[in-house]
Amino acid sequence: MLLLLGLLPQTYEYIINKLYICCVETPDFIDFKVIDLPELGESLKYLAKRGIEIEASTSSKQLLVLYKEGSGEGFLHDILKACGYAEPSEEAWLIPWPAEQALDLTAMVRHLACDKVMLFGQQLPNLGLHLNLGHYSSVKISDVWYVKADDLDTIRDEKNAGKTQKAAALWQALKTHFKRE
Repeated sequence: MLLLLGLLPQTYEYIINKLYICCVETPDFIDFKVIDLPELGESLKYLAKRGIEIEASTSSKQLLVLYKEGSGEGFLHDILKACGYAEPSEEAWLIPWPAEQALDLTAMVRHLACDKVMLFGQQLPNLGLHLNLGHYSSVKISDVWYVKADDLDTIRDEKNAGKTQKAAALWQALKTHFKRE
């Protein structure tokens, strides 16, 4: 490899030492935060205490919606009905989750065997997702479509005030990959 790059061994050693100094002696060089994610069982117990039972093995639900706890579930039902879900509570996993609480979302998605995930008012690092996904954009990761949006109350309140930018952006993101056939 050194011959291909045309570097002398001394130059290579210098580069490695500089990278070591940047990464080890200057911890701000890499911007990340370690978040201790709870085991899936702990999250399921948390939900069960709030009356939300999850029996994934018997379900054909393909959509998981994680929304900020305490935000507009009625508005969420309207959104999902526009996407073709006649009975959202029966056809999708609707899970209220505190935005500041950690959740291993990848383990939850595997457990529920979902291929679509909508996130309303959630903080991606707290869900174990270390990616830069802007609001109202969808991305496919490991055969699962994700979309991130503001919390439901914000979207609803702005729509009711005549400001439809967020609602329109959400609809554009949803109709491509989240609309039911």
